[in-house]
Amino acid sequence: MPTPGCRWSGTAPRTEIRLPAFRIARTQVTVGQWTLFAEADGRPVPQAPADHPVIGITWDAATAYCRWLGEQLGRPEVRLPTEDEWERAARGDDGREFPWGGQYRTGLANLVDLGIGTTTPVGSFPAGASPFGVLDMAGNADEWTSTRYAPYPGAPAGVPDIEDWAFDPHITRAARSATTATWPAAPAGTAPTSRIWPRSAWASGWRQRRSSRR
Repeated sequence: MPTPGCRWSGTAPRTEIRLPAFRIARTQVTVGQWTLFAEADGRPVPQAPADHPVIGITWDAATAYCRWLGEQLGRPEVRLPTEDEWERAARGDDGREFPWGGQYRTGLANLVDLGIGTTTPVGSFPAGASPFGVLDMAGNADEWTSTRYAPYPGAPAGVPDIEDWAFDPHITRAARSATTATWPAAPAGTAPTSRIWPRSAWASGWRQRRSSRR
């Protein structure tokens, strides 16, 4: 059933697209990584373990972090991934439903069915890696993308053009985090195809991407 913040009909229709090569961070941005930026930019430092994903960050702040990181690395192309880039990194090219394969399996991601109820250190579920070796593409924390929500071309009738209640118009991904899911971790709510409109930033983190050049 469609639920506020994650309407399954909003993921249709299935479409094949081509993306230029890119690189994406293997894990979500951690509290420790964010702290370097926060101290340099005069922002609050979360009181959480350094190896956990930083959450509670707005889209604007996540974008500012990417810009700062690009300046530190001399890579001005560092930015949030698009929704399409994020999904490819999560699913690969074989049409799988989940990062690890075609069937949902408990224990491969920090989702509500494990009962942890909070974030875990990034990369804690290596067996749940995507085909490209990217970690935590399901669970742990929702992730910002650079894409503003709009229905896919050819979407079913009734899919809204905009959700007025959403905290931010940008799409978040990560197939429901351990801290935001309020229903059992059913496959429909944990697949990387799920498009999530955030009600707030409190559970939102991110990872950055850059061009494929070394």
